[in-house]
Amino acid sequence: MPWDNPYLGSKGAQIALFDSLVTAHPTRLRKESIGKTLEGRDIPLYRLGNPGGGKWLFDGAIHGCSDLSTIMHHRFLKWLLESNDPAANNIVATKQLLCVPILNVDRATRKNARNGYWPNGVDLNRNFPHNWANAGTTDPTNDYYRGTAPASEPETQAMIQTFDREKPEIYTNFHNWGGPLNSSYNYTASQKTFADAIMAKYVTLANQMQQQIYPYQSQGLGAGFITSEAAKHGVKASFILEVVYMNGTPVPPNFNNLPTIDMIDSYYFPRVLPYYMTISQALSDGPIGQNVVPLAILALVTLFMWGM
Repeated sequence: MPWDNPYLGSKGAQIALFDSLVTAHPTRLRKESIGKTLEGRDIPLYRLGNPGGGKWLFDGAIHGCSDLSTIMHHRFLKWLLESNDPAANNIVATKQLLCVPILNVDRATRKNARNGYWPNGVDLNRNFPHNWANAGTTDPTNDYYRGTAPASEPETQAMIQTFDREKPEIYTNFHNWGGPLNSSYNYTASQKTFADAIMAKYVTLANQMQQQIYPYQSQGLGAGFITSEAAKHGVKASFILEVVYMNGTPVPPNFNNLPTIDMIDSYYFPRVLPYYMTISQALSDGPIGQNVVPLAILALVTLFMWGM
């Protein structure tokens, strides 16, 4: 099928990983659909945490080949639900997390299913309304094809509706195959200030957990980007994190540049865990969150439990 990935499994198999967590934790993790893809498949959202807590909306595979982030999101939700780490328990008790693990469910290639198979299709990350006229290209066979109109694609529309309905405090768009890239996209000065403060805490936590840091930069809004759309919809901070090195840049010994499950579990997820933790802890607390253990203390406990 065109939506199979030989390295990390089919999109259906990836979604089944998340569904198994729902089955194991039916009172804590809920599956929803934010809409349909071009070919009529559900776009799943998984909701976890305190209903009164601040919301972090994060996604994966806006480009169908960027599904390393999908598997990392599964590992993060599993860590929250099953590790019994004090930091994980604290996040679940006080924050609300909304995970869309796969946005481009129809394809394992960069673009969506518009007009058949690659090189056709729309780059969903050039299809959002902000400054769409300057986004990507008008060539339908180009990897950066922006579509026929702003938000022409159902996947794009589903995410815009999710921003409007959920009103998340923080949004992160996860990618792989390029980078590394860790950036915020800011529409207002207050968004930049908030994002910069979060990333300063991320650096501190990553150092405490003895993990490599994804260097951070703040930017203005990009044309047609989902991160720009989130910023325009009023999130307090809008980020992109691109997690894979390629083209000869360093990867761990004995790994090639194709993401594998072993690579995720032994290298990428531990490295990105401080990012997940920092963003989660930056959210507003829910009603039971008055006696929250400080993140620095939780980081030391997590470090001890992981034996790092």
